[in-house]
Amino acid sequence: MSIENHHNLQINHMNCDYADKKRSRIHDTWFRKDTVDYWRHERMYKIVKPLASFYRTKKWMSVGDGRYGLDSIRLSSMYDLEVLPTDISDVMLKHSKAKSYITNYSVENAEFLSFEDDYFDVIFCKESLHHCARPSLAIYEMIRVASIAVILIE
Repeated sequence: MSIENHHNLQINHMNCDYADKKRSRIHDTWFRKDTVDYWRHERMYKIVKPLASFYRTKKWMSVGDGRYGLDSIRLSSMYDLEVLPTDISDVMLKHSKAKSYITNYSVENAEFLSFEDDYFDVIFCKESLHHCARPSLAIYEMIRVASIAVILIE
């Protein structure tokens, strides 16, 4: 499979997931705080606390944050951070912005980030790296774009 096909499959997967009416009930649960899913994710976000406390005023970006930008939403609410959500597909991010859950987003391929070197201070990538066709290239790009740290949770 070509790299381009892999990227297109990932975009198509996100677009189809959003359009699938049967999945909308599941999508609604992602915003609830009384689920096992929330508890599981909250535990992952807690490891960010030392960096978030120290680098609160810095520029943060979340990579592979296509589920409505939930990583950026939760990091922002837990630690009073400004986090730019990014994903290879804009379909759920666009909806999230329209609902004012997020103020901005960027459509990005983690393997070819459009930002300059050291543009962000901290990059946060949770449960997304395994979706990349070439994860080592995505890690390189995150390191290139981050001036302080890259947080990978997989």
